Amino acid sequence: MSVSSQSSTGTMPVAPALMYSMFLLASHLSASSPQVSALEPEFLSRAVGSVSQILTSTSQRTETRTSDHPHWKVLQAIQSHVLLAQYFFLTGRKLEGRYSVTIAVSLVLGTRMHRIRSEEEALQSFGMHRETGRGIHTGGYTSGSGAQVVNPREETERINAFWTVLALNSRWTAIEGNARSSSTIQRFLANTPDDGHSTLALHAKACILLEQAFDLVNRYDQSQPSSATGSSQSAQNFLGAFNSLIGLTTRFTSELPPVDSVPDSPPSTTSSFPRALNSGSKKRQLLVIHTLVRVAAIRLYSLFENTNYSGPNERVRTHQLKLEAANEAARMIGLIDGRGVVFIDSVMAMLWPVIAHVLITEIRRLGGRGGHTQVEYQGSFDLISRAMSGLAPCSTLMSEQLGKMQGSRSM
Repeated sequence: MSVSSQSSTGTMPVAPALMYSMFLLASHLSASSPQVSALEPEFLSRAVGSVSQILTSTSQRTETRTSDHPHWKVLQAIQSHVLLAQYFFLTGRKLEGRYSVTIAVSLVLGTRMHRIRSEEEALQSFGMHRETGRGIHTGGYTSGSGAQVVNPREETERINAFWTVLALNSRWTAIEGNARSSSTIQRFLANTPDDGHSTLALHAKACILLEQAFDLVNRYDQSQPSSATGSSQSAQNFLGAFNSLIGLTTRFTSELPPVDSVPDSPPSTTSSFPRALNSGSKKRQLLVIHTLVRVAAIRLYSLFENTNYSGPNERVRTHQLKLEAANEAARMIGLIDGRGVVFIDSVMAMLWPVIAHVLITEIRRLGGRGGHTQVEYQGSFDLISRAMSGLAPCSTLMSEQLGKMQGSRSM
């Protein structure tokens, strides 16, 4: 793989930071190959060392503005930070993972990747320039000569980079319990044209719903000390926010393609492995999306169930909806062929225990009197436990969360 500064074929060179980040993840996931796994520390050192240099001038080694770099170099910088973030989350180093996410977010926003450049330039071609405080801003990247570079492939890469970073930021912001940190990217989202049906777009929207659910829970918890004053207005505000968010979550869930809508790749004597791998990857992506949005629903139902705003009948219905969401999320694991799978999005290590907690709490409440329903919930819990156990050897975070889940199970 060439890392030179020029390419005779016209293909953009691969930056060392991106190359080492890919090698780092590959070595970590190569548990069956000790020779490759042994290289992980070296790849980590090189990836971390080179990622800070990717947007540094090669001639003078001085920092330059992000917008002054070729588009492919900025994209590779974003990709490198995303891969490093995934590695750090996978290995339980969440602080370093959040740092890499923050850098990726800054690069996306700093290069106006949240805007569709082709539309902006179409407007400009009709004389509809947008004035800013510093003159006319065309948006997008520039080439080395300052000319705009626009083509469908580049536009697709920009959109994919935006959705990927948005999803990564939103879900880990929610999991870490600090939903305020992504307010900047939320403001930009309103200006993002999107058909809303790509897998990356669905993934990002599911992450946003999860973040908003956690944010509502945090806001409700923080408002409790002052609930004695203005209780009527507080109830009205809460119910309005809750009904809007649970309605959006429910509608979004109903519009998602089912996990089993992706057909299994048929056997082939020439390319069966790549095709099967691609099919399984798409199913796992859908599994992550469905799990994200159902955990968002679980958090919302749990919140409403424990507020003073719900009556007895509403609490019973909400409790049942929460159980249905948890059971559905767990049963979907059975739709995935987990044989040979060593990686799934690391956020699942944080989501599956939430679902398992709902199921095991209900099993305890039933106390052996639940009959078929209790057996079904136990089966769903076992699916989560087996999935986490199978992935734990390659993920420190998954192993840690599995241990905590098993510990609470025995209590």
